Amino acid sequence: MLQQDSSGAVDPEDRKIIEQLAKLQDMYSQIGDLRSLLPEKLINPARVALDNPGDYEPEKLAAYLQTAALAGSRDLERFKKDWHSDDVRELWQTVNASDFPQGGDAWAFDYARLLRDAAANEETSISTGKEASHDFQPQSDAEIAKTVDDFRARHPELKIHVSEEVSLLPIEIGVSRFDFRIEKKSSSGGTTYDVIDKSGAAASAVYDMSTDVLQSIRESKERDRLETLLEMIHSYHDITTRPCDKCGKLFDTKKLKLPVIRQVNPSTQGEQHPQFLALHRVCV
Repeated sequence: MLQQDSSGAVDPEDRKIIEQLAKLQDMYSQIGDLRSLLPEKLINPARVALDNPGDYEPEKLAAYLQTAALAGSRDLERFKKDWHSDDVRELWQTVNASDFPQGGDAWAFDYARLLRDAAANEETSISTGKEASHDFQPQSDAEIAKTVDDFRARHPELKIHVSEEVSLLPIEIGVSRFDFRIEKKSSSGGTTYDVIDKSGAAASAVYDMSTDVLQSIRESKERDRLETLLEMIHSYHDITTRPCDKCGKLFDTKKLKLPVIRQVNPSTQGEQHPQFLALHRVCV
């Protein structure tokens, strides 16, 4: 398992070699991804779809396979570019010119994480100020109604039924094979939103996805932000064809479950409409 440097500090003299090691480590991960491209991202999804024809739309499956193939081609070109880069050539020259003993785990540390932690450590005071300025404030009924209306405008393909209340809550949303009801819950600790599954037994019978998805939503820290919660629910629209963003597989290898966990993509954290990562429970 990769170790982490909790200090978040990198000596300036070590930064260059750590940057090179981080790149080499990334290439090592790329090799694993490329080796799994054909069996895991192309052959297996097609095989599963053939075995379960009623659960997959041909157009969506074809679009997924095309996207996976194009992404794999880009990954291969990226690996070739990195392999022939000046940085990697210089690193290999250093290794070949030196007498290093055979070690154990080459990746005892996550070098990319060391660099990220160092950068984060340098900006601690700035980040603290930003967090203080973004303290969450409960929405008024009018603001909630605007959030719901904006969501409906962004996703006209969804089946959305709103109430006649000023806030438009509770609302019912149909996503993929699921039907959710979102209700507002107010308490002394603040305002959160409860999500109820209205899908029924038919949806629950397929890999028990309904229970898994609902549990994931209820465990999420996004339940106090309606706008993010709505986008999270929308992110399940392609659950039957979207592979895990960590392992790259549609089904996990232990329980053959789909990636039902949704987490905000760190690269879109803080954005008005964040993107979500899809993860298997065993990959979290």
